[in-house]
Amino acid sequence: MSARTNSFLGKYFSKFIQPAILLLLLLIVWQTFSSNRSEEILKEQLDKTETNLAAAIFSLEKAKSNIDSLKTKLLYFDEKSKFLTLERDSLLLKFKRENAANWKALQNIVKRQKEVNAELTYLRNKNKDFE
Repeated sequence: MSARTNSFLGKYFSKFIQPAILLLLLLIVWQTFSSNRSEEILKEQLDKTETNLAAAIFSLEKAKSNIDSLKTKLLYFDEKSKFLTLERDSLLLKFKRENAANWKALQNIVKRQKEVNAELTYLRNKNKDFE
């Protein structure tokens, strides 16, 4: 190659290639900073998501605890209800038995009173016979 060609290439390189390389370097630097900013945004979003997830997990744990507490209370009230129902049934049965015993005693008294009245009537009638 001649000296003339080298000088032409040198001028051409310096006029067109250097600005293109400079532009390419600027584009690479801009993309690097842009991706760093995107990473920062992604990290911020990830941190917010982790915070929200931790809060949701805490709420879930608290809700589970409340549900377990309510289940325990519900079982307690269910057992108490069963106990009170059995106690009520026991009192009703006792009352019915006492009433039945009193009813039988009353029936016996009424029967005995009728017998006494019949005997009294019989004796009065006999007393009239003697008069």
